[in-house]
Amino acid sequence: MTDAGAESAAVASAGSGRVRLSRVLLALVGVVLLGVVWVLVTGWRARADLQELRHDVTKLRADLVAGRVADVGGDLARAQADAAAAHARTTGPAWWVGAHLPGLSAPLSTIRGIAVAGHALSRTALPEVVAGGVALDPQQLRVGPDRLDLARLQEAGPFLARAIPAVSVARAQVARLSGSWLGPVANGRRALLKQLTSLEGTLHDTVIATRLMPTMLGENGPRTYLVVFEGDNETRALGGIFGGYGLLHADQGRLHFGSFGSDQDFGGVRAQVDLGPQFEKAYGGTDAYETIGDSDVSPHFPDAAQIWSSMAEQRLGVHIDGVIAMDPVTLARILTVIGPVTMPDGTRLTGNNLVRLLDVGVYRRFDSADGDADTPARKAFFTSAAEAVTDATLHRSLNTTSLLHALAGSAGQRRLLAYSATPAEEELLRGTPLAGLLPRTAAPFAEVVATNDSGTKLGYFLHRSMTYARSTCAATTATVTVKLRNGSPAAGLPGYMTAGVQWGDAAHPPGTESYIVSLYSSQGSSVSGVTLDGQPLGTYTAEDRGHPI
Repeated sequence: MTDAGAESAAVASAGSGRVRLSRVLLALVGVVLLGVVWVLVTGWRARADLQELRHDVTKLRADLVAGRVADVGGDLARAQADAAAAHARTTGPAWWVGAHLPGLSAPLSTIRGIAVAGHALSRTALPEVVAGGVALDPQQLRVGPDRLDLARLQEAGPFLARAIPAVSVARAQVARLSGSWLGPVANGRRALLKQLTSLEGTLHDTVIATRLMPTMLGENGPRTYLVVFEGDNETRALGGIFGGYGLLHADQGRLHFGSFGSDQDFGGVRAQVDLGPQFEKAYGGTDAYETIGDSDVSPHFPDAAQIWSSMAEQRLGVHIDGVIAMDPVTLARILTVIGPVTMPDGTRLTGNNLVRLLDVGVYRRFDSADGDADTPARKAFFTSAAEAVTDATLHRSLNTTSLLHALAGSAGQRRLLAYSATPAEEELLRGTPLAGLLPRTAAPFAEVVATNDSGTKLGYFLHRSMTYARSTCAATTATVTVKLRNGSPAAGLPGYMTAGVQWGDAAHPPGTESYIVSLYSSQGSSVSGVTLDGQPLGTYTAEDRGHPI
């Protein structure tokens, strides 16, 4: 072969090689494109599966709360099927490759991680939650108009306890996932993380409740609790002022209320407790022990509970096993579950009208030139309203689970608090929102308490907000901004609500309020300065449970 022929053959061979390489590259590109299309299609369908899973879980929860036990099996099966479908669609070689491609890795890894977590939860935690929910079936849990089945309460606990580790693992997995640049994926991750965090807390609190309630409801003998009804119209550290009370008796799960009364029953009684010199320095000496209107000046509920228990034992002659405190908002939430009630005087109480009626309307109803003369009638009305609601709660046919969910909402807002005089029970309570603690913690902390110091009754109209700003996570200066706004109308309120008592050298206009504002700050911190509307303000400092005040 001549040199020219050899060169021609070499060129032909090189051309053929380039053709083959091009074909291989085209094939690879085609495979990649097909993989991308596959991932996009299956990802879209997996997203739909995960949305269905969320719907399934929402329906499952609603059926458990409503006592539709016959439906929860189907809810669980659908949830497991949708979770399995989402998991299957997001596995395989294409998804593995896609999860490692620049630009696509974040959203694909997040979708894949969510599907893995959902599938695991549907097979581990959800069946246990369902079993615990069935044990708490309101149709079975309530065995009489005023009695709960304590054995069923205890039965539910282990199921729910077994669900917690799986939920904790899933929450940690989702928390570690990338936030993703793709909006719908990032939003889905945030929503799931919020739901898992809430579920973990709910399960934890419910397990504690299943351990506490049998003994607190008289499993081992009769119990008596002081139930305190606070009035939100005069602000205190725990929300409102001691307004009325009832004695709740529990024995073997059967509940009934005894006597009811108002704060006036405790005039002249001094609590036989000593909460220490730090308490007295922080909260104005011994007034909290001697005057029930000043007894809940500390935001640490066990303090007030011990004072109230001592006063009640002395004046009422009974042993107090614990204290439960609730405000008008909690009573209103109860009414949304049990329905309206009618007081002996014919007043109809509903979930919509009760709060304003007790915080404002009662002062309009009993309004004369001498406001003090109306005080017994106002207090009797307040107590009668609380009695009507609590009596109906015990004796009406109602959805127990719905009631517990309503009460849980109040507990989360510190509107429903509980204390046990039994140390082991109180220790368990302290792991729940019901305890109403001022926590001992070295973590960054800020809590603001506004205490009415003028005797006015305008707490219903008080608007409060707090912002906490710091420039870094390291130890540095933080700025706390507190805003208080008196939203009461300029006219139309009874004088007893707006006048209050005088303070200082000059009389204040009706409707003006004086507040003691207390900032509880981080352990080891100090205040560098305080201003009121931009002007420097003097302060008084104290300490409680490691927090400078």
